[in-house]
Amino acid sequence: MQDALTAFWRDHGKHWAQEEAAPADLERMAGLARRVSTLGEQERDAAVVAELQCIWAKGFANRSDAFGWDEMNDQLPASALVAFIEGAREQWEENATKQ
Repeated sequence: MQDALTAFWRDHGKHWAQEEAAPADLERMAGLARRVSTLGEQERDAAVVAELQCIWAKGFANRSDAFGWDEMNDQLPASALVAFIEGAREQWEENATKQ
């Protein structure tokens, strides 16, 4: 079940990066993914959750992405959030190599 959930959120992160993300938001997610990539699982999960809660509190550049934290993510495990930003980072890196 966990693998299916993280695969879904990784794909969702890539799709968001391709279709919906404002450039600044995508760069921010990719930067977060890079910063936490060397942390242990618990540290990484805590850092990603804290950063995303902060981002959601302030909102995204693309207002259509600005859902409330409780509306979007209070039921998701941290691993799904990590998978989302990793998917966004993968797409950001693919975009960078194409340019």
